[in-house]
Amino acid sequence: MLTDTFQQELNLFLEKAADDGLTVSGKPNKNFRYIGELLRSYKVEQFFVKRLNTHGTSHTMADLLKESPSLDKTITLLDKKIEHAKGAYTESEATNIDGLIMLRDCFQLVKTALNRKHSNQYSDDPLFICALCWRRVRVSDNLRNEGRRDSTFYCEQHLPNKSEHYYRKDRTALLSAMKSTQNRYLEELKYYENLSFKQSHSLAPTIFKWVSSFTKRPSSLFSCINIHESQDCKWADKANILTNQTQTVFPLSYQKLKDINANEFASAAHWLIDGIVSSLDESKSKDEVLFWWREEPNRIRSPILPGSLKVKASELDNNNSDEYLLLMCSIIARYEAVQTINNIPQPRGGGAKKDKKKRDTVAKLLAENLKLTGKKNISGIADAMGISTSRVYKILKDL
Repeated sequence: MLTDTFQQELNLFLEKAADDGLTVSGKPNKNFRYIGELLRSYKVEQFFVKRLNTHGTSHTMADLLKESPSLDKTITLLDKKIEHAKGAYTESEATNIDGLIMLRDCFQLVKTALNRKHSNQYSDDPLFICALCWRRVRVSDNLRNEGRRDSTFYCEQHLPNKSEHYYRKDRTALLSAMKSTQNRYLEELKYYENLSFKQSHSLAPTIFKWVSSFTKRPSSLFSCINIHESQDCKWADKANILTNQTQTVFPLSYQKLKDINANEFASAAHWLIDGIVSSLDESKSKDEVLFWWREEPNRIRSPILPGSLKVKASELDNNNSDEYLLLMCSIIARYEAVQTINNIPQPRGGGAKKDKKKRDTVAKLLAENLKLTGKKNISGIADAMGISTSRVYKILKDL
């Protein structure tokens, strides 16, 4: 049936647009993938046994859509034609009913698909790993039943309302890296920039996706187990395989993991938290490690794995070893992505040339002062350049 074929091609069209980082639109827009690209391949006449008089110049479904103000109006127009055909006195008009219904249904499929896509842009489901880094989100008990909160999307370091400096700093680094590398989601980024990133909490899952695009999938590392393991391979052997293969799959992360030996840990949980997470956690108090141990007995649903997992403290043993191995791959993939982003130079702002000249002048005067007196003489540099001493200190900080 034609509608079944159309549904299949519509799904493929939407999947291809998603792979390209684009949202599908019912009207032409440079920031979207226009649905008309698919509709042009469907002639209106092919829906009918006898030629349909569309009272216009429509030849394809795209033409029919273009003649109406919107997708809804197109469907309404076809509904009216169906009602008219049902009340027709001539056999000629009555034979158009099935074709009109199929045509209307195809447009309805488009409308349903686009509405679903747009409604799913902003996810209500909590993330397991922070949208901007590799740490776990901070979901406190008193927030879990109160609807969406940014703490279901970000770690403590990146909570927009609590750590705005780090949130903006790392988000800016991500957006800059996307533009510098012509990231595959660049068109999607431009679309949200035009909206001034409204509904930023809801965009966290999209930001998560953008960060992940800077590295390979976790499965690229996890699949190494199947290649190297034997049937009687123990969890520690699998863990060491993953650590060793990280050197090839996620080389930036390997430097943090290379000295970790899974045989030195009592369980897969201890290996993941006290070994892997601890090696990545650079805080003196090991806040991330402490948070993992506090949360692990009451694990929230993880989107990484299907289903819901509740773990008792007494059950943090090797029965769940494969899960911890997969979590390790997911965390390391995120860490690798963040390191990759941070290693991409960020272009300076609009006054780049002017700022560069000032930096060069400060550097030159500083070198002269140190050579002549052995002192920086910040106030002398400020007087010579006609700027404040605090401005000189700021420029020195950027050198």
